[in-house]
Amino acid sequence: MQLIVSTLIKEGITTFYAGMALGVNTWAAELVLELRKQNPELKLIAALPCKTQADRWLPTQRNRYFNLLPRCDDVIYISRQYTPTCMLDRNRYMVDHSQHLIAVYDGQYKGGTAFTIRYARQNRRDVFIIPTSNTDFQKQIFTSSLL
Repeated sequence: MQLIVSTLIKEGITTFYAGMALGVNTWAAELVLELRKQNPELKLIAALPCKTQADRWLPTQRNRYFNLLPRCDDVIYISRQYTPTCMLDRNRYMVDHSQHLIAVYDGQYKGGTAFTIRYARQNRRDVFIIPTSNTDFQKQIFTSSLL
């Protein structure tokens, strides 16, 4: 993922959106914040499905989340409360406001990532897919999730 993000930065992309969900979303946000140390022009926008996104998370997950949010350049809430579609609405919002999509994807037809990839392609966005079978990537995610 770092290679893709770094390539996009070299092409002039300076604004990145993150859905701030557990796992890859969090790790991607942390990656952009780390890269911002060398590239102060980078912006990270947190696009959150609802204000209650982290309510049921473990305390360590909530701490990580709430420590990341103030470091974002903007925080956008798609909905005040959880709705059955707020996660997909958040994903649509990020695609609608982006030129590119970077997705870590397991190849399954169903699910939020699959929906978002299809939506991005329908809207003629560049889609970069990192397969979950990439062992180096899995090691990075596992190590990151332990923090």
